[in-house]
Amino acid sequence: MSANRQPVRAIRASASEVANAAKADRARKAASKAAAKAAVAAQNAATFGAPTPKTEPTPKPDHTAQDRANALETARVDAEALGVAFEQQCAEMGIDPKTGAPVVVEHGLSPGAISMLPLRAAALHYVRGVHCADDIGMAFDVCTAAQTIAIVGKILVEHGVLEVRNPYLHLNPGQQSMNLRNKLRGAIKNGFVKIGEVQDAITEHMLPKAA
Repeated sequence: MSANRQPVRAIRASASEVANAAKADRARKAASKAAAKAAVAAQNAATFGAPTPKTEPTPKPDHTAQDRANALETARVDAEALGVAFEQQCAEMGIDPKTGAPVVVEHGLSPGAISMLPLRAAALHYVRGVHCADDIGMAFDVCTAAQTIAIVGKILVEHGVLEVRNPYLHLNPGQQSMNLRNKLRGAIKNGFVKIGEVQDAITEHMLPKAA
């Protein structure tokens, strides 16, 4: 052994002292990481601006009750215009006459199919004028449901019978077409529209457009 070498000193730290030292070291490292993270966040805020706080999306208003009330009012007006029972008109529109709710699908039947069941029964007890019905039915035989909706809606708006071209958007296309044609029958019956105007509108709509 060299005469200048210091003797090795024995470690006298207890187990608790070692544990405390390790705990203090972990705390120091955690504080260092937190300080570094805060510094980065401050630098980003200075460069890019403060992050936009997250906000909860505004819930969409529920218009179900108003839509059903509108459907019942439409059925009432149409029933009076066509001279049919309110319940029959609700059946044609596929809505419940008490709540205005769409008819629920049951037993694999569509709402349109279900709505036709009470209508067929009611047809045994109600009689309509057949002249307008036959003319309208024959006139629109050449049109699809979508074409019928477009043509009839345009006619009824132009003659002031409707404010919008299609107030039956809550129904399927077949029911939309049926109810608009019924509305047109009522307009013809009350003298607002002439059958010749309907035939002219169909011809104009069906003719190929010039290039």
